[in-house]
Amino acid sequence: MLNKDTLLRIGCFLREQTGKVAVYGLKLNAQAVYWHFPKSIACFLDRDINSGFFCGLPIRRIEDLPRNNIHAIVIAASLSAESHIYARICDFCDSHGIVIYSLYSGKLKAECLGKAFPAEENQESELRKAIASHDIVSFDIFDTLLMRKVLFPTDVFDIVEKRLREHGIDIPGFKNYRIQAERGDKRHKGLAGIYLTLAEMLGWTDSQAALVMREELAAERQVLVPRPGMGEILSYAHDIGKYVLLVSDMYLQPEFLQEVLAENQLTAYDELYVSDDRGTGKGEQLFELVRKEHPAETYLHIGDNAIMDGWSARVHGFDSWLVPSALQILKTTEAANILSFAENFNDRLLIGLFANRTFGNPFAVREKLVSVKSLPQFASFFLAPLAAQYVLWLLQRAKIHHFEGVLFAARDGWLFNRLYQAAAEIMKLPNVPPGMYFYGSRKLCISAALQEEKALEWLKGHLVGQTHHFLRECFGFLPGDGHIPPAWGEDTDLIWNEVVDKKESIFARSAVIKDGYERYVARLGLKREGRYAFADLCSQGTTQCALTHSVLPNLYGLFFARYMSGSSVTMGRVETFLPQADWHMLANNALEFIFSSPEPSAASVDENGNIIFEEEDRSDKELKLLDEAQEAIEKFCHEFFSLCESDGFISPAIGHFLLSMYQQPIFAGAGKVFDGMDINDNLMGVRVDCLLTNEK
Repeated sequence: MLNKDTLLRIGCFLREQTGKVAVYGLKLNAQAVYWHFPKSIACFLDRDINSGFFCGLPIRRIEDLPRNNIHAIVIAASLSAESHIYARICDFCDSHGIVIYSLYSGKLKAECLGKAFPAEENQESELRKAIASHDIVSFDIFDTLLMRKVLFPTDVFDIVEKRLREHGIDIPGFKNYRIQAERGDKRHKGLAGIYLTLAEMLGWTDSQAALVMREELAAERQVLVPRPGMGEILSYAHDIGKYVLLVSDMYLQPEFLQEVLAENQLTAYDELYVSDDRGTGKGEQLFELVRKEHPAETYLHIGDNAIMDGWSARVHGFDSWLVPSALQILKTTEAANILSFAENFNDRLLIGLFANRTFGNPFAVREKLVSVKSLPQFASFFLAPLAAQYVLWLLQRAKIHHFEGVLFAARDGWLFNRLYQAAAEIMKLPNVPPGMYFYGSRKLCISAALQEEKALEWLKGHLVGQTHHFLRECFGFLPGDGHIPPAWGEDTDLIWNEVVDKKESIFARSAVIKDGYERYVARLGLKREGRYAFADLCSQGTTQCALTHSVLPNLYGLFFARYMSGSSVTMGRVETFLPQADWHMLANNALEFIFSSPEPSAASVDENGNIIFEEEDRSDKELKLLDEAQEAIEKFCHEFFSLCESDGFISPAIGHFLLSMYQQPIFAGAGKVFDGMDINDNLMGVRVDCLLTNEK
């Protein structure tokens, strides 16, 4: 229903009219206008209905107004519909001398409306030109200068509810109560007023309400970050001498906003206008208040909301430049489909962090393309979300199974081990099984497990086409004719009789390796009969299987992803984070390259338990890129861990979808950051590209 101030303004307008007026709209607002001013209303208008009656008065076409001597229209629709209705009727009304009045924006005159800069001009250089040509420049704050790490503003209330539970305060449904308090009672002012309403709803004392409000402010402060590119625009406006204002529809106090802006290096402004502090909003008289207090010839407002920052600004004589938010940009791309997957807070947090990185800079999208220029950028965009999910999944599974520890397999477990321990610390998780980095390559583990003919048969069945190469590399085996086997593809049956003839020497060498490996295991403090999780990146299970037949028989696999083959069922107990694949997971080699240790692969172990490494085959440049990419992933994951629900549901489909985005048109060419990069398979003795041809 219409509030008292709106009714007073409508009454003043209607008294100015010499005749009756038409009301545009057939819903509650239009009905309310008629109820309060029945003698002033002659008829109703609507886009879709051109005949019939409403509230006992005729519904007419706009073309009928002049012949019925009606020279004024009241737009009785929502603020979001105002601009569309005005655009539909303004030319006709202007040519026939019909005055247009809106419930929210007052009298609308074409000559008084500000200019709307076209969306296609939303480039940084053009925006700078527009700023230079105006006297006063104002900026919206939220989603324009600052953005939240979460997907939606109300996700902050999920964080508050979680933090309250950690303090022993359980308020089921807090988020819904908080939303209701903000939308409902308007007797109170600002955030303090919202919490007065909440206290009345939930029976809180003043001290309880104050505690929860402090948690909300702390959560807001934690999730707010500057939008890339926009701080530079703000500084530019101030540096060239423009009077710069920040204008925000917000319940937070100006003092808090000033602190947060300063913490994010957004200080290049002269004055701050906040709706709850000024007693009026952008859709009411806030822009008019700015004009009254700062008279000038030209005004430009920059913001993300088409209604509040666009239409409402223009109604009050501001030119407007819309800078789409990260979420708005995401919705225009192939990534929009991910929103239908989001079912809980962890999902929305992950998508929010992705959107901030990919679409946070409004000037980074050029010709519907976001350029991915570096390996660290690729890792932050597409690999980090999956890494964060996998580590949280590991923590949850490790807790459920009560493992004595989690072994992260070299080399692919290097970064995951660090993330696992960081997550436990950041989330303050008690009784988490300790994680440790464990040297256990396929070459080393298989070498330590060949002490019987049954093991040799397993080797032959598993390393099809590779057995001869493996035995030569690890045990010095050569067939009678002395030929050097290829890395892949030789028929093992051709030399198998000779392998069996030399089995005792293989068994003896394997026993020495196993003995040294047992010393290494003991040095780590691991017990042979201990129950340990074995975390591996993308595996069939070969390493785990070999370990269970040599030094650690009670391993339980918690794999990131798993290849399936005819022999997979013999590899031991395994759970996988991602669905099991027949052969190759998308970007598997890229994942191995990025998550790998900066150390070379483990080749073997000496009799004292010291690991023997392969020669390093990566360049200094590649190792530097590796370090930078891992740092980018760690930053993403730490932000996720600091806000997520540690026991919350994890949907692998979210992370997998975000990984697949690098192949979509919006990120066309992203895979080129791997051009010229490959990885070495130390078991096969071959190099393979980080991205296969069909993955680019």
